[in-house]
Amino acid sequence: GNLFAIGSTTAPTVGAISFTGSALTASGGGGAVIAGLGIDSSFNATAPLTVTNATGNGVSVSNVNAEAHFGAVTVSGAGGNGIDIGGNPGLVTFGTTNVTLGSGANTAGVNFSGTNGGVTFGTTTIGNV
Repeated sequence: GNLFAIGSTTAPTVGAISFTGSALTASGGGGAVIAGLGIDSSFNATAPLTVTNATGNGVSVSNVNAEAHFGAVTVSGAGGNGIDIGGNPGLVTFGTTNVTLGSGANTAGVNFSGTNGGVTFGTTTIGNV
């Protein structure tokens, strides 16, 4: 399973989803997924997010209509893209970001698809290119 899968079945339409604390960590399988956020909902992860050896994408963010904010993000060894961003009319932000590509063919450290509104990254490093 994934560390979290927000909006995979039904996108939240109202309210705030927050992760605080020392760390959010997924290793050896799932990643971190936002598949939908309604116009009156938001996501905020101030806890550092680390995804290691996900079988697919490390972090996937799509269909964000309001705002999704990530603090520090580290992805290593994903079978798919390190971070996959697609079809977000709202704002998506990442703090300091480090991606180390896995061994999969045709993958990207950060992959953009579809139409996206504002997407910003802090200092970003992509390794094993």
